[in-house]
Amino acid sequence: MALLGSYVTLGRSGLRVSPLALGAMTFDDGSWGSAQEESFAIIDRYLEVGGNFIDTANQYNGGASEETLGAYFAGRPGVRDRVVLGTKFGGTMDSPNPNAGGAGRKAVLAQLDASLRRLRTDYVDLYWMHMWDRHTPLEETLSTLNDLVHAGKVRAIGLSNTPAWWVAQAATTARLRGWDVLERIAQDLGTKVAAVALAWVRQQEPVTSVLVGARTLDQLDNNLASAAVTLDPSQLAELSALTTPELNYPHAFTEGVGIGFLQGDATVNGVTSVAFRRS
Repeated sequence: MALLGSYVTLGRSGLRVSPLALGAMTFDDGSWGSAQEESFAIIDRYLEVGGNFIDTANQYNGGASEETLGAYFAGRPGVRDRVVLGTKFGGTMDSPNPNAGGAGRKAVLAQLDASLRRLRTDYVDLYWMHMWDRHTPLEETLSTLNDLVHAGKVRAIGLSNTPAWWVAQAATTARLRGWDVLERIAQDLGTKVAAVALAWVRQQEPVTSVLVGARTLDQLDNNLASAAVTLDPSQLAELSALTTPELNYPHAFTEGVGIGFLQGDATVNGVTSVAFRRS
């Protein structure tokens, strides 16, 4: 077995990575780092011993680190797809432009496109937020990253230099938004997340028709696929629970006691109750 040939799954993803990752911050740096020839030799050695996880960032050496990796993969067909390639966003590449850096949607989309050009690839396996952005709502960052995963440009996401409270809040928000549940149900049914979401809407009793829109043919096909998806009662209940608000007093009291208190043992407008009785 190669030195780094015993792989582990990365976090909660299915990505298999070597126990040691190769950091590329020094690649093609003009002062204390390694020139391109030496950088290529470092990558060669790392891959020879079974390593498969290489990490960089958009701002490392003004983009030169990513360009070095792109040049390496371009000269070695097939190697890119055998490597788990990670890069990071957040660091500005245009300091006079306040929207060039950070974790807002505009910045993240532009930064990823630029990184993909430098890396000469159409996707990255791991996309890290390089540093917490105090100015951007986490919902904006999460929704943007989620869109990139579903677009196929990013396989998994990660966080770096981020306060624990932000990470906890982000994880909670993701769960409340139901992304994990939607993805699991979509996998169980062999369909897309969009199809599951639209199927849930279609199966709500007051709904007669669901209005869908699309920017691309792929998006339209994913939306149309929802017509062939039928969620079972347990799936409907699980998804409905994600969006059911927890209301404060007096909601629980009026729902649990108040209906029977008002209408007794009767069914009114489809609502059946048992008369309230003091125990």
